[in-house]
Amino acid sequence: MGLRKRAKKVLNTGNVALGILALAGLFCVLASIEAMQRNYVLRRDVVHETRIKHQLELELAELEYQRIWRQSEEYQELTLRDRLNMIADGERIIELPEPEDWILERAEKVADGTESRESDDGDQPNWQQWARFLLGV
Repeated sequence: MGLRKRAKKVLNTGNVALGILALAGLFCVLASIEAMQRNYVLRRDVVHETRIKHQLELELAELEYQRIWRQSEEYQELTLRDRLNMIADGERIIELPEPEDWILERAEKVADGTESRESDDGDQPNWQQWARFLLGV
């Protein structure tokens, strides 16, 4: 009999209503979280698609600019001059001398790493190089 009284005490109308309200509140919170996540994903997709749209619009504008540029007389003239190695009236061609052999050898050594660019600082420790740079020692 004591158990029935306790059950009636716990399951009264107020407690049942409170339990139903708690479940409804939990359901609302979970539904809100799901809606926020769905909105976040949709917003991210919209931003991504907008970014792609703007990128494609820029590419289209660049291609249109290149089409107009390549149809111009100036581009056609420059292309023909470059392909046929010709010059326009009043222009002069300057031929630069070939680099000497020692310059090419030094550039190859520096590129290979067999020779440092600064030969006198390469054997000093870093702190001595800084002291020399800052103090002029």
